[in-house]
Amino acid sequence: MIYCYDKRHPLNSFEREIEIANRTGKVVLYDETIDEFVDLEGKIVDIRGLVLMTRTWAAQISEINEEIIRFGGIPLIDDENTQVIIDWPKYYQPERKAIILTGGDLIEEDNITALEKTFGSEIFIKTKDKNFSGIIPISLLRDSKCAFYKALQEHSKDDFIVSGKVDIIEDEFGKKEYRCFVINGKVANISRFTDHILHQIEPIILKRAQEIADIVKDIMPISYVVDLFEYQSNGSRKIDVVEFNPIQASGIYLYNSAITESSDILHSSLSSLPYETISKLNECVKKGSMINQREPLYKVPFSFAGDLRSIILTGKTGITFTDLPITSKAWTSHEPIFGSFSFESITSDSALQSDLDLSKSDTNKKLRLELDKKDN
Repeated sequence: MIYCYDKRHPLNSFEREIEIANRTGKVVLYDETIDEFVDLEGKIVDIRGLVLMTRTWAAQISEINEEIIRFGGIPLIDDENTQVIIDWPKYYQPERKAIILTGGDLIEEDNITALEKTFGSEIFIKTKDKNFSGIIPISLLRDSKCAFYKALQEHSKDDFIVSGKVDIIEDEFGKKEYRCFVINGKVANISRFTDHILHQIEPIILKRAQEIADIVKDIMPISYVVDLFEYQSNGSRKIDVVEFNPIQASGIYLYNSAITESSDILHSSLSSLPYETISKLNECVKKGSMINQREPLYKVPFSFAGDLRSIILTGKTGITFTDLPITSKAWTSHEPIFGSFSFESITSDSALQSDLDLSKSDTNKKLRLELDKKDN
């Protein structure tokens, strides 16, 4: 296999991965400074007719594929196949059900009624581009004055993945969630969501992961990542899909590798870490908490999460602030929440039309000055 990395982005996060990729196959780098693909010694490589497996950041998958094609190479997973992974609820239905709706769809009454009938009074919702996820009451979709509704209006054409709220099973480590790398149609390795806790995997998790891989083998590309979790439903234990992710941009946890298949996939020996993480072994522990669910990425400009925070804090999209914690209760707010804000950035021209009450604080006066500078 030929693995391709992009020198336009920091390679330190891929450092050990590149080492093992170079041992098991061949590594090329796209060097924008000379507009060429090069090897690890900087020598130009002719990729015409070669199939390349990319590893990059999520936003750059399509970009690096374009460069590969421009130079006559062939992406192992092209944009069309990547889109299948991103749109996974269209092709695979988890037991708890999942659907894709736009922001505009989510505030139409017929759709709200259908969601309520299917999922009950609460839903789990996440943006397809993964800057926001959370459990919301259906009532927010009908409340045209609340911040969440207004943010959906701002993102009426964006896609959201909606599914039912479930009770995730927990053990001594926390939520029972698993990242499974599928390489060439086979589950290659599995890890709980941790970077430092040694743990084993039950055989039933591997069995379920491979069952899913077999079901989607003619739908999904040859390699991808599937995240699973365990939850209770009507008194029984379910092992179900959280989501599918492109392998090109999926991060690894303690027992994961994007390159190699584990020889001890259930971790019968707790120290059976892949090369990418083996250097952490002396720092690993056998007790602790798994990585908790991540907070919305409120600082991402132009994103649903970023605009939601802006609406909560200012009543307008386009300005973001840093020092006021945002809780899920704030999503229901009908009026902007004012606090001790610090100016962070202007992210769109709509900020220039801000109707902030400048008498609220000296900070807002400073903000007005910044806006006036931009206006002039």
